[in-house]
Amino acid sequence: MKKIIATLIALTSLNAFAADMTVTSCEDYSVSLNSVYSMKTYANGSVKVFEIDMIEPAAAPVGVAIAIDRGQGLADMESFCRFVPGLSSANVTGTKASYNKATNILTLTLNVRQSDADGVFKAKVLTVVVNKGASEENLVKASIK
Repeated sequence: MKKIIATLIALTSLNAFAADMTVTSCEDYSVSLNSVYSMKTYANGSVKVFEIDMIEPAAAPVGVAIAIDRGQGLADMESFCRFVPGLSSANVTGTKASYNKATNILTLTLNVRQSDADGVFKAKVLTVVVNKGASEENLVKASIK
């Protein structure tokens, strides 16, 4: 009996840890910025965060798109769009941000809702880390707790 209780406690505590979220390019997920519910900008407008409604799948139609501009001027400007899918809702207007000048890392936290395997919608916190100095594939990381 003690072993069963210990196992249940261990499994329950796993829910307290952050889980990595899928981050894909907007193009790979066919994200259109025509489906924007809300938007916020950071880093003098070079990072834009959008709540996107993809309509389907019904339990998780919402995602967060992050548009990032890198470069100093129009001649060397690069733009990237990353998408975090699988949410039921996202409060982009309530996003909290912190910036580390030494590492050039912008950390965004926002309240979201996500459906679990039983179809129950749960409030969670999505953390998005934007590293403008990273390689293209490591530009954005996301986790949910």
